Amino acid sequence: MKHFAKYYLQQCGDLFGSDVITTDYITKKVAESTVNFGLSWNYNATNVVVPNGLYDPWSALGCKTERSAQHQFAPTTPGAAHCSDMYPVRAGEPTGLSNTRAVIKREVDYYLKSGLLDVSTPSAVTGSTTPSSSSKPSIIFSSLLFFVIALFVFN
Repeated sequence: MKHFAKYYLQQCGDLFGSDVITTDYITKKVAESTVNFGLSWNYNATNVVVPNGLYDPWSALGCKTERSAQHQFAPTTPGAAHCSDMYPVRAGEPTGLSNTRAVIKREVDYYLKSGLLDVSTPSAVTGSTTPSSSSKPSIIFSSLLFFVIALFVFN
């Protein structure tokens, strides 16, 4: 894993400046993230899938805890990068992606069948029934959510 850490540190330094992205900076930001969001192994949610790719630099901070009784799943895909599970199926992709997508599809099916996700109105995602100043982000989020659902249901 040390090899990957050097690679990602170099990549971030190339993109954002090696004078900005240092090991001290990253250590400080990880500590801040822990204070703000808690430890990833204490993550406790209901009806969520948090996929991780082993080539994803964010996966070190990601949730790996699964609680099937409350539908909290955290599949890890060897050989996959950040958001690999969101791309269309392609030849040569990591073999574990099909399993990760199957978990996501199964859970989205569960959300739809159990009524946890009301797809009848765009405002259902936020729980609001009246337009507000934040309705545009809600509609964008709803559209994105519907796209992801369609990707797994019709793919």
